[in-house]
Formats: sequence, C-alpha cells, structure tokens
Amino acid sequence: LVWAFAVLSVSNSPLMAAISCEARVRMGEFSPQGLANAVWALAALAYIDDPLMAAIAASASIRIDEFRSQELACTAWAFAKYQYVDQPLLDAIAAAALRTIADFRPQSLSNIAWAFAASSITNVPLFKAIASASMARIGEFGPQELGNTAWAFAKLGVWHGPLLKSISSAALCRLRDFAPQNLSNLAWSCAAVGLLDTPLMQAISAEAMRTLGHFSPQQLSNTAWSFATLCVEDLPLIAAISS
Repeated sequence: LVWAFAVLSVSNSPLMAAISCEARVRMGEFSPQGLANAVWALAALAYIDDPLMAAIAASASIRIDEFRSQELACTAWAFAKYQYVDQPLLDAIAAAALRTIADFRPQSLSNIAWAFAASSITNVPLFKAIASASMARIGEFGPQELGNTAWAFAKLGVWHGPLLKSISSAALCRLRDFAPQNLSNLAWSCAAVGLLDTPLMQAISAEAMRTLGHFSPQQLSNTAWSFATLCVEDLPLIAAISS
C-alpha cells in the first residue's frame, strides 16, 4: 500500500502513521521485496519515520542473504536518499552484493555505488567489484547510470582509471541524451579525480551550451568549477554560464 502511494506521489500522514505502526508489529512477515519497497516508499515520499527505518534495517540485516540484487541496491539507495546511515546494514549489503555482483544490472550497480557514496561509506572491495561488473556491461548503461557511477567513485575518491575511461567512451557516444544533472555530474567527477579527458570535456561543453537554459544554479556552478579545476579554457562556455 505504501509503495503504491509513493508511486503516485501521494502522502497522507494519518494513513502513513497507521501503516507504520502496523508494519513495525508485523515486520517479521515482510518478504525481502516488501522490505525494499517499504523503505523505498519512505525515501521517495520524504516521510520521516526513524523508528520504522530502524525496524526495517534490523530485519533486512538478519535476512540479507535472501535479498536479490535489485532489492539490495534499492534498499541501499533508499537509506541513502532518506539520509539514514545504518553501518551494520550497509556492511551486510556490501557483503551480499560482493557475492552476487554478477547478477546486478546497470541501474542496480549505479544505485548501490551512489548509495554508498551519498552515505560517505568507502568500501574498496565493493567498489572494485562494481567497477569490474560495470565495465563488462558499460554498453547497457544509460546517461543517469554513467553520470551517477562516475560521481560515486569521485565522491569517495576511489580511483579506477579503466572504469573512468570506459564511462568516458560510452558517454561520448550518448551525450545528447544527457540531462543537465548527468552532464554536470560527469564533468565534476572528472575534475574531482583530476582526469583530463579533452575530447570528453569538449563534448560536454558543446552539449552544455545547447541546454544551458535548463541547468540549475548548482549545476552551472559545478560545471564552471570542473572546467576551471582541469584548466580547460572554454571562454564561450564560461561566458554563457556567467550570463
């Protein structure tokens, strides 16, 4: 029920409170998918319920070996989106993901990387596994997966040159499909790790110029910072951002 309300972007506080109370009592009856859906809904609706989050974390930690790859990634993403860091749960998710990383699809790989980075949790073995699995399927990654994966590695300062080169090559072929958030994330990621990829930065510049009116102030700032940090002189882009 709460998942359906989240999909519809409908938040009803009295109903949510009643669902939360009942869910905590019946937490042991939830399937892994039910746990993942419940925590996703709380995060998507931005509904604050720390007791329910704690109950979900405890139940998920115990049953983590029953979670499929999508449920692992969804749960990690939701806790990060909610800004609720439960170290035992994240450790359990990382261990389970390492055992099943070959089953992860691009969105799940990107989501779990983003979740750990957003939670400021560096797990080097997990990120090495994510890098290997991502490179094997990089052609299946969409703009959001490419941008978020690059951002996650850069945010945690995890350097993986082969992955970044793979992301760069894949992105160059698809930059016209990138939303402003994806473009600014990709540029920021390159700058944050000191990767000067001139063809990629030139392509980002050209695409940014075409869609600059849709950039948020933060995205404009991040893009300008990225070009300045990498010492990429692009006067037309900087002038357009300034105006």
